[in-house]
Amino acid sequence: VSILMILILSFYFIIDKERINTEIYNLAPKKWHENLKFIQKVIDDTFASFLRVQVLFGLLAGISTWIVLTIFGVNFAASTSLIAGILNIIPLVGPLLGIIPAILVVLVSDPTNPIKALLVFVILLLIQQITFNVIGPKVMGKAFRLHPIIILLSFILGAKIAGPLGAIFAIPVLGIIGIIFRELGHYFINPQKSDK
Repeated sequence: VSILMILILSFYFIIDKERINTEIYNLAPKKWHENLKFIQKVIDDTFASFLRVQVLFGLLAGISTWIVLTIFGVNFAASTSLIAGILNIIPLVGPLLGIIPAILVVLVSDPTNPIKALLVFVILLLIQQITFNVIGPKVMGKAFRLHPIIILLSFILGAKIAGPLGAIFAIPVLGIIGIIFRELGHYFINPQKSDK
């Protein structure tokens, strides 16, 4: 129910984006308008970077699933890999959901050989661990200009504070805060350069 409500609200926010922006600007004093535009740009860019990273994870998961299924001679490797890649785009739970289609296809195509399904599961899980725990922090660190250790710590801290949603949004929120503080630093250190 919560996911459905989020999707419905997101749809209306996207449709009425311009009207919502206009209302916010009308309520705020004119001297705040430039600051509001800056904050809006930072938020848009940060979440766009977050989405690009998630799509990259989905692409890597889809390709790795296709390679593993092809090596094991499993039917429908391409379509299963496509589904796995799409599911991997979902933050936090995507990697777990992405393995399920591959395991199901292996079990259906060769029900007398559960060892094959177990091997596929172990290999895909190992690839995911490398992708999300080794490559992932470095990719996100470059996208948000944050150190990989800070990415990992923010993920853990977000999960502790607000559960799964905290883990999902900790990194983009930290990215937004980091960019705003960097820009404020540039402004106070060299205001003429910031004005340009």
